[in-house]
Amino acid sequence: MGFGVTLPSTAGGFPMRLRCPNFFLQQGDLFELGPSDLVAKEVQFCICDAQYLRNEVAWDEKYSGVQCRSKQHGVWPLLLKQFWLGLTRLVAGGILIFRFGWRDGPPEDLATIWYKKCTLRLFALLHDLFSKVKDVKSDHFNALQSSFYVCCSGFDRRKFEDREVAKLLGNTFNYLISTRINDPNELQILAQVDKIRTEEVDVEVSNMCDRIEELRLINEQSRRRHQQSEDQRDDPRALVFVFPVPSTMVDDELANTFSVYGRVKRVERNSEKQAASIQFALAEHAIAAVASLRGKGAFAEGIRIWTRDDEASQAWSPPGWSPSGQGRAPPGKVPVPTHGYPVAGGLESKPSSGAVAKPSSVGPAPPI
Repeated sequence: MGFGVTLPSTAGGFPMRLRCPNFFLQQGDLFELGPSDLVAKEVQFCICDAQYLRNEVAWDEKYSGVQCRSKQHGVWPLLLKQFWLGLTRLVAGGILIFRFGWRDGPPEDLATIWYKKCTLRLFALLHDLFSKVKDVKSDHFNALQSSFYVCCSGFDRRKFEDREVAKLLGNTFNYLISTRINDPNELQILAQVDKIRTEEVDVEVSNMCDRIEELRLINEQSRRRHQQSEDQRDDPRALVFVFPVPSTMVDDELANTFSVYGRVKRVERNSEKQAASIQFALAEHAIAAVASLRGKGAFAEGIRIWTRDDEASQAWSPPGWSPSGQGRAPPGKVPVPTHGYPVAGGLESKPSSGAVAKPSSVGPAPPI
């Protein structure tokens, strides 16, 4: 059986599309749920992948859940709350997977120094509670982002209870959502864990952070090379044709007219300046431009615009068009070059404050 908790879509959470008789979904705000509110009594596998929402990333851009003072005031409490809820239900030997983020900054950057300190404490706690902690970053999904996943296996349930880690996580969560400290760099997160930190684990975690940053930079450079390669290749489906081109309209005006719908790579005309092709970077932008301009009647009557897809779907007949003007199309037909405008024809190109969560009632954090 599976069990999950998610923010209702009516509060800005993303709708749950999965329908499975072996999966039970509990709807609620993780900021407001306590361990006693969870329906599940125990789990063998726990995934913590919640996202701190604001209006710009919420479903339908309407978030009505708990609002925090800053992003860090929201991200860290949410992560620790997931650990608090999840680990209280995780059985001995269980597995925990969660999403984390790391982006290295300048050595003197105060935000990076603070975040690194919190990271060392968090991972020291995880290394203490699990027999193995392994980071995983995909080469495909979110490869350019700072996020990655961490898999923790071999949960030591007895140590979790003996050290009263649930109280530590609960107290830290309550502190973060109720504090009046505005500067995130002054927040004290999991300071008690310093008592069990070791140099060996600190080095291992630092190496992990360096490795994640290196992978992100490699993926970023790879993506840049692919982007440059894609920019050099033209998608034949991303062409828009205009005929006849108004005599007073220059190439820059054509580019500006169509660039509203996407990136225009260039504008080309035949030698007689009567027909023009607009090369978009993406086919969907070309299709959207033609649909919109036709609907608005942006061009004068008698001026036709179309795409490659129009040629196939509407069975446009080859007109025998040539740059010299020979082989005109029959009356009523738009001259459509079958393979774009021939280079030999003398083309000219121009690049163109919401609710506040109530602190949960937990006792003081004991010395860890």
